[in-house]
Amino acid sequence: MIEAWRRDYNTVRPHSSLGYRPHTAQTVN
Repeated sequence: MIEAWRRDYNTVRPHSSLGYRPHTAQTVN
């Protein structure tokens, strides 16, 4: 369950530190 939450958090939720872009998109770029 935690892994599912982390996956959702890192791929769907925006992050202010990344300019509100998905974390994985920032990581890939």
